[in-house]
Amino acid sequence: MTVKTLESIPQDKIIAAFNEAFSDYIIPLKFTPQLWELRSKRDRIDLASSYGYFEGDKICGFIFHGAAPGIWYNGGTGVMPSKRGAGITKEIYKKIFEDAPKRAVKEMRLEVITTNTRAKKIYEDIGFKISRELVCFKGNTDLQPVDGILVKENNEYLWDTLEPFWEYAPAWQLNKDAVAQIKPNLILAEAFDGGKKAGYIIYNPSLKQIMQFAADKNNAREKVFTALFKYIQDKFSPEISISNIDSRAEQSLDFVKKAGLKETIRQYEMVLKL
Repeated sequence: MTVKTLESIPQDKIIAAFNEAFSDYIIPLKFTPQLWELRSKRDRIDLASSYGYFEGDKICGFIFHGAAPGIWYNGGTGVMPSKRGAGITKEIYKKIFEDAPKRAVKEMRLEVITTNTRAKKIYEDIGFKISRELVCFKGNTDLQPVDGILVKENNEYLWDTLEPFWEYAPAWQLNKDAVAQIKPNLILAEAFDGGKKAGYIIYNPSLKQIMQFAADKNNAREKVFTALFKYIQDKFSPEISISNIDSRAEQSLDFVKKAGLKETIRQYEMVLKL
């Protein structure tokens, strides 16, 4: 048995290991090389900060980390079905805790599906604590056109004009750094009410996923949301998904539910301070 980093492992072997480990997951995942590249860029996966549990040359378990100064984000923990129950995740974390201080890591983050009680217990035993609950949605809406809101696309992300609209801070896979990594693959549409910017939406066409949406905190917020969602659905796809809305973001959640999207899963965002 060896636990080591993954930077020397070929991509095809990494993808095969990920697909095998997640073949029977709550939400089955299967990556092609193209999807893996997009996901890795978005999540800032650093294979020199990611670890595998090996028996010989076979990967039996892994933890992929997205890296930012002082932070490692767990972008995927997996154990092969035949190797589960042997404490592999905890063994990998032993090595991670040896190496992280040498890499000036001060904080680790992850997300775990709320119903995955076994994984949640493992992370809690390791030292992670719940920081917030996140809600995911998918489906079609029955939104009607609205008057008075102009929506137009913009290739320039002026965050100082977008962040003030936030009702909650986006999670790791959806935040500003994630957007910057895959910006050519995304659509930014901004809404204007009476000539004044009133909200925006960031959409990933390849995943049919809304990464961010936010609007001015006034009585017209629902109208702005409606115009933005209608624009995306009319131009790109009637079915959309939204991941990781903060469960405390009452106005955003209220709109999504009223629009007809259905809740799929909830996740706990968990943090460990080193």
